[in-house]
Amino acid sequence: MRGLTPGLATFAPLCSGGACTAVACTVCANGCEYATIQAALDAAADGCLILVAPGVYNENPIVYKPVTVQGSGMDNTILNAQPLSVDTLPAWHAKVVSILGADPFAATVAPGFMVFGNAPGHLFSAGLSAHIDGFQVTGAITGGGIAIDTLAHNTQISNMKIRGNQGMCAGGVSL
Repeated sequence: MRGLTPGLATFAPLCSGGACTAVACTVCANGCEYATIQAALDAAADGCLILVAPGVYNENPIVYKPVTVQGSGMDNTILNAQPLSVDTLPAWHAKVVSILGADPFAATVAPGFMVFGNAPGHLFSAGLSAHIDGFQVTGAITGGGIAIDTLAHNTQISNMKIRGNQGMCAGGVSL
C-alpha cells in the first residue's frame, strides 16, 4: 500500500497487484499507483474513486466504467487533450475498439474525456454512473473537451473549466 501525494486526500489508497479493487486509487507523475488517468481507469473496479494529483496530464482518457475521476481543482489538474505525437490518435482509436469492439469515430476525433456507458460488463444505471470533477480540459483538436455517449446515463460533470477545445458538434461538452 502506498501513501498519498500531498493534496490528494487524507487516506491511503487500497490498490494492489495493478488493480484498483477497493476504495481509491491515485494518479500522479511520480510515487502513485498510476502515472496516467487511463491506466487507473483500466485497473479500476466499478464504483472506484480515482484521485488525480495536481499537474498536467497529456492524454485523452476514456471513461467506460461507473467510477469517479476526481481532479485536484480546475486550476490545478489540467488535461491537455491535444494529441502530442503521431501515435496518439491511432492508440486512442485502438483503445475504443478494445472497449466497444468497434470504432464509431472518424480517424481524427479524440475528445478530452470520452464517456461510454455501454462497455460490456460496465453498464451505467441509476446509482452506478461516472462522475468527473475538478479538471481543466484544454487542447482537444476534434471531439470537444468532453464527449458523453447517449448511453452514459446519469453521468455527472462538475467543477470543470473547459476551454480552448475544438469539435465538429461541440468544443465544450457534447451529449
